Amino acid sequence: KGFLPQPESQYGFPACVSFARLNCAEAKGKQTGTEFNFSDIILAVESGTTEQGNTFTRVCDWAHTGGAV
Repeated sequence: KGFLPQPESQYGFPACVSFARLNCAEAKGKQTGTEFNFSDIILAVESGTTEQGNTFTRVCDWAHTGGAV
């Protein structure tokens, strides 16, 4: 529990996959001694999240090729 990032609101935007993906990266960073706070909303928009949400594959592919801010 000590490595979990701070809770963040999705502000009514269906971006749970983007939040989950970046929470994993932020937790890994804390575990290795580096703290990050990536932009969940930028990842959600850039990876093509719609009102129906997104897929884990699309979000992960975008994070891998486009990076995280």
